[in-house]
Amino acid sequence: MRNTPSVTTGFLRWTIAVAFLALAAPSFGTAPTASHRPQVGGEDFGSAVVIPGLPFTDTGNTCPFVDDVETPLECGLATGPDVVYKYTPIADQCIRIRLCDSQYNTMVHVYDANLTRVACNDDYYSQNFVCETRSYIGTLSLLGGQPYYIVVDGFGAACGNYELEVLECPPHCSTECPPGAIAEGEPDCGPGTPPETCQPPPSLTPLACNDLGVVVCGTFGFYTTPDSEEVRDVDGYTFTLDTPSHITICLCGPLYSYMEVGPGANFCTPPVICRASSKETEYEACCELDLGPGTYWIAVSDIYSVPCGSPYVLRIDGLNCPPVGVEGVPWTRLKSLYR
Repeated sequence: MRNTPSVTTGFLRWTIAVAFLALAAPSFGTAPTASHRPQVGGEDFGSAVVIPGLPFTDTGNTCPFVDDVETPLECGLATGPDVVYKYTPIADQCIRIRLCDSQYNTMVHVYDANLTRVACNDDYYSQNFVCETRSYIGTLSLLGGQPYYIVVDGFGAACGNYELEVLECPPHCSTECPPGAIAEGEPDCGPGTPPETCQPPPSLTPLACNDLGVVVCGTFGFYTTPDSEEVRDVDGYTFTLDTPSHITICLCGPLYSYMEVGPGANFCTPPVICRASSKETEYEACCELDLGPGTYWIAVSDIYSVPCGSPYVLRIDGLNCPPVGVEGVPWTRLKSLYR
């Protein structure tokens, strides 16, 4: 396993970028304008707008409403207007709630039939998309036949245009290594494994083309050195394209499995063209890219201090082999071979 004392250059760039976004996030207005979309959601629990099924998307403006639902302090300060939706799943179901495309500083909180809060979120930051000051709940398990209330709110007195998406969770992926997969071929990280940095650049594992798709099984994680330094294991791979290709790269691993993709032969070389994080255990993190001819790198790791030896499965589709050339043979020459 390859190890870095902290993070690779690419991972550090992401950390700085997220910090900048947090500081530079705009302060969204609190007053409605003529260009705002009309109000849509319900005023309170009794008038909640029914969500008939999933996937569900709705847009509206919270400014014409009042603050009917008291927000728990642990979810953040909210004294602005809110709107309410009601959803009753037919069977047990896992859902995701997304307000990332809203135009103000949102909050979202969810209540069950007894009006007991079951989930909430103020600001949400992630690796493959940044909601910034908007809200996102990645995994929420619901009981079939029970009503739930989704409240679209704002931080402080904020209000404005919102876009609510309620989606069913994607299927779980598996970290069990499938038959025919490529083994990473390196020992698990841990004390005694020398850390590796970008000086000199680390050696990456080349991946050969395969029309049926490429699957790699490996392990990563964190460990603490005798000097009490937390060390992250980062695995690197490269692949080469001869023609323009549509490539899908997916990583399945533990909580917050993280992946970066970029051009060149080494992940220490910028730029990064895709970042993805799973956000929940056994949900895939994927990059879907249209790439030109050339060499590209993939770096995989975890950002949640999982132990060394934590398994992951990396899948690459679209890494097809170039067609095999066939030499033309005249018919007379072909007949002569069988005389």
